[in-house]
Order: sequence, then structure tokens, then C-alpha cells
Amino acid sequence: MDQLPGPTASLPPHGPRSVDDPAAGPPPPTLRARGVDDLLGYAGHVLGALRPGSLVLVALHGTVLGAVVRVDLPPPGAGEGPAGERWAAAVAEVLTRDRSADAAVALALAEDGPRLPGRAAAPAWLDPLAAALAVRGRPLREGWTVRTGLAHPWWGPAGRDPGGADGGVAVAVDPGASELSLHLIGRGSVWGLRSEHVHVPRHRPPGPAAAAEWKRCTPVSGAPASGSLAGWLEAWDHVLTEGRTSAAAPAPSDAWLGGPLVRATWRDALLLHAASSPGARPADPVVRAAVLTGRAAQAPDWRRLDVLWSRLRGLSVHAPARHAAQALTLAAWVAWARGEGSAAGAHLEAAAGLAAPDGLGRVLERLVGSGVVCEWAADPRRCWRP
Repeated sequence: MDQLPGPTASLPPHGPRSVDDPAAGPPPPTLRARGVDDLLGYAGHVLGALRPGSLVLVALHGTVLGAVVRVDLPPPGAGEGPAGERWAAAVAEVLTRDRSADAAVALALAEDGPRLPGRAAAPAWLDPLAAALAVRGRPLREGWTVRTGLAHPWWGPAGRDPGGADGGVAVAVDPGASELSLHLIGRGSVWGLRSEHVHVPRHRPPGPAAAAEWKRCTPVSGAPASGSLAGWLEAWDHVLTEGRTSAAAPAPSDAWLGGPLVRATWRDALLLHAASSPGARPADPVVRAAVLTGRAAQAPDWRRLDVLWSRLRGLSVHAPARHAAQALTLAAWVAWARGEGSAAGAHLEAAAGLAAPDGLGRVLERLVGSGVVCEWAADPRRCWRP
């Protein structure tokens, strides 16, 4: 993607927690939107996905696009009264962290449902949000509700003016094909998911014999013996190089490959091993941490990570629940590193349905839920390409 990486805000409808800075817009050359299609396309590239049930605020620096903030839409009735004012103030306050912004655009991404009429009334939370933004020197310039390929204006030139009544007439939108979106794709941005990346394989518990094999292949807690870990990574090398390292050797079983995933030391070592070219796994702890957080200066070995993605998804089907959850969590990490936030979120949700998230799972849930973009995905020189 073509923007400076950074977290966006993801607030609950009530009692917002402290939040991080919004996602920054792209560095020069600056980008401008010619319509709501471009606004949606820009937000989709910055956030990695346009999630239904979200309110997206785009900061404006004159006519130049700035930071993007995503928050959960409040439930019906929660955007009014004192609670609505507190919610609006918290949301507007996050946008002030883009210190150069002088206005804002609001995009309400509605959940799937009945088609909206040609004209749509403004949402109940509009007035408190508009007031909160105006007080902070970032008046609301436009507001839209988006659903099923249509955008319904309710504020600004195409919708109602402050103090007006009904919204304007809806317009058809295709954010992924907007002029600005295509421009960003041409500069290396990756947005939009292939169907196989969204679909999560259905888990089927293993039978008694298979469960016993998985148990035998699961190492005990504690630091692994170096030889055991090296042997396991060597088995994974056979997979990551698609069998070219030792064609005569038998293919490792799912249990042998997946058993150690429930041990954090083994799991992290696999991520480092897969992200690095053969023989180039970093020894420096600082570099290792940069790889695991998607901030390493050098691009990962995307071909190996693509193979890891497919193999993890495959072995998750018949693995015990804890092992399947870890496999799906690692697949979510690969998706996040690619810049595919929706795919990452789908895999994390499936993993959480099998076992409570551990430290890695909780961190990824926060990153994906907040719209944080991996640095690799934000750099055309390092980003993954389908």
C-alpha cells in the first residue's frame, strides 16, 4: 500500500478506550479525490479493507487527503444524547492527531441489508459528530452512507447542508475501480482479496489415532533442544521449497509439522525461517523482532510465505483444536503481512473459535481490528504481489 504505516482507531460503541494515532496518508506526491469513489478507494488502500459496520473519517488538508480513522458505528440509539456526545468527542479527538488537517469527510459503511432508498436521512450521530469536529477545527465537509454499491450523501454539496433535512440522491460506487484506487495499484498498492484468501477451511476434529499422533509430535513445554528444533525446521524446509531439497525423502506428516506450533518458541522460529531465504535466518534479536513485526528493512521471502500459508491452512483442517488455532493464527500473520486485513481477520476469528488466543493472537487481533497496516505492505519495494 502507498501510505505511511500506523494504527487507526477502532473504538467500541460505548466508553471508548484510549486509542493509537490514526493511519497516515501517503507521502508526496500528494493524492486528491474527485468523488466518493476515490474517497472510498483511498480509505480501502490505507486500511486494507472497507469493513461493514464502520465509520471511516478521512482528514483533509485543503484538497489533499490525509490520515484515515476507522471506528465502529454505534448501535441504533447509542449515537444520541450524552452518550452520543461522548462517543463523537472521542472519535473527533483521534482525528486531531493529524495536526495539519483542516476538515474531514465521513463515510458510514453500512452492514448488508435491505437496499436504502434513493434518498437517505442523516444518521442520528451526525449532529454530535459534526459539532465535535467543528469545535476541533476540522469541520465535516462531506458525509456518505455506503451499502451494496451505492453511496447516499447526507452532508455537504451532494447531501444536506448544516441545518438541512434529507440527504441527496444516491450514486453508484465501485471503490476498487476508482481512478485513485487504480493509481495506487499502479504504484504497488495491494488491495482486494481473492476468494480463497477470505474462505477459512472448516475444522474437523481428528479421530483417536490421529489425535494420538499429534500428541506424540507435540514437544513438552520449555526451551527446545537445538537439534530437535533444527530437525523440525529442516522438515519444514522440505515443504517451503516444495520438495526440491530432498526429493527422495518421505513427505513430513501434518502432525510432525504442526505438533510444535503450540509452543511459542517453535512457532516464532518457523515464522522467521519461512520469511527468510534459505540459510539467511537472522541471528540478531533486533532483526528477528523486526521480521516478526513486519518492519524488517528487507522484504521477506514471499514465495516461502505463500507456501507456508497454504500448508498451514491445509493442516488446520484435521488438527486438534489448539494446534488448528495456532495454524490459523500464523496464516493470519501471513495475510496481515501481505496487507490483506480482511483475510487476516477471518482466520483470527476462526482461530478464536477453536482456542483462546495467546499473546500472538491477541496482538494480531488488535492490529487487524485497528486497521494497522504492515510496513511491508505499505512499501511498493517490499510488498507482496499476487
